[in-house]
Amino acid sequence: MAEPEDTPCTKKRRRPGRRETSLEGTGLYRDTRTGVLWWRRKDPLTGKRDKKTTDTKILEYALKKAQEFDDELEKKKAGIKTYDSWTQPLAPLVAEWFQDQRRQDKPPQERWLKQKERILTRALGALALRTAADLTNVGKIDGKLKALGKPDATLRRRYQDPLKQFSGWLAENGRYLERDPLAVWKTIQYEAEAIHRAYAPDGMARALQASDWLDVLHHRKHPLRIVFELLLVTAPRMEALAERDVRHYLRDERRIDYGAGTGKKLRGQGKLDDKTAAALEAYLGDRTEGPLVLSPRGGRVEKRNLLRWWKETYSLATVRELWPSSLDWDLPLAHLVNQTLLRKSGEAWVPEYGNPDLVSVDTRKARRALVARVQRLADEVRPAWEVRMARVTVHSFRHTHQTWARAANVDQVLINLQVGWKASAGRDEFESLRVAASTTGLSRYLDSRSKLLDGRRSAEAVRALLDEALAVVECQLDDGSAAQRQEA
Repeated sequence: MAEPEDTPCTKKRRRPGRRETSLEGTGLYRDTRTGVLWWRRKDPLTGKRDKKTTDTKILEYALKKAQEFDDELEKKKAGIKTYDSWTQPLAPLVAEWFQDQRRQDKPPQERWLKQKERILTRALGALALRTAADLTNVGKIDGKLKALGKPDATLRRRYQDPLKQFSGWLAENGRYLERDPLAVWKTIQYEAEAIHRAYAPDGMARALQASDWLDVLHHRKHPLRIVFELLLVTAPRMEALAERDVRHYLRDERRIDYGAGTGKKLRGQGKLDDKTAAALEAYLGDRTEGPLVLSPRGGRVEKRNLLRWWKETYSLATVRELWPSSLDWDLPLAHLVNQTLLRKSGEAWVPEYGNPDLVSVDTRKARRALVARVQRLADEVRPAWEVRMARVTVHSFRHTHQTWARAANVDQVLINLQVGWKASAGRDEFESLRVAASTTGLSRYLDSRSKLLDGRRSAEAVRALLDEALAVVECQLDDGSAAQRQEA
């Protein structure tokens, strides 16, 4: 069928960078390159111009297709309570959401709110969600999210959950939207177990020794071993220890006052055994103010750096464990191997000294030989090293404390008091603390806040296992050094 001629009202209009002919009065325009007719309208949901192809060059057929598109648009309008709400930018609404949370009777901690606000803002930017209308294309959002290539736990906790909570608040009581656009978004499933781990006593003992070695190699002004011991014995949350000052150490009570905490996130009793308390007092010396624990340079410990220091420490201890038996233990060489394993590229790391233009040929050859040796050792131990380094986090100190204390038959209630975990239903945990029934026949139980319940027993049990492991590891090192001297 021949294409009908254009009507007299047809007017050609060219825009810079676009090749099209607008058919006025029809809402269609023709792509001059292909001749296909396109339908275009302003979408009241997004406020943007929406266009669809009619897949035909014939005006008669294109008008019928355009009528279908118009009917769909009218149906879409009928289901929208208010157009303006869907076109609102999300950034101001994010700020309003968190202000609303701060006005609650029991608002969350300010630090937690600021962190969550940063997480939500980052998620909106990564997924290019600028207006409320952008939240309606759930399939597109899900595809973009999974294309980030992050672990399922990260996608769920750092992206999906905050976005769904925010979307629910927008629709709550018809605040801004008449429906929750993300309510149909299928929740991303992930294995919640095995996120954290508990370190073995021998592994922890080797790590503390490695911490002493790194203090020397890095010329640290302040050692980090006491920091790791406090994380193990008192099992605080990382930020709680970092923000403590010297005044929070109560010498008479031999404990660190971590504060009360809020809600389910209690701070724990912070009790110390005699040996750890003596080590902490020697570390503090004459200091009466400032941070309780110091960074290697003397500042306040930061959460990010603490994780990096602990990974380097535990990794060096792992390298010591996996060191080939055919080679004598060489700490400087092991340090280079350790740095190579920790690098994302996996390439050998050997520092260069002096002016490169003045380095002799022999020195360059020796350095190339050292690089090759370090790379060979790193590649040899890497498979076993990666297995042992899985899920190494600072938070695992808390799980390690519980695991060791329970192995020493410490009651779970005492562990909870020391670590700061709020007891659940409590019946099973308090069963072992049941007091004999009174003459009236009423069973009585000890209150978890009673002074009779002391978390110091949990600290002492953990310290005892650590000292035992330290003695074994030190004996192994002494035997190995003696054997090497004998062979020499």
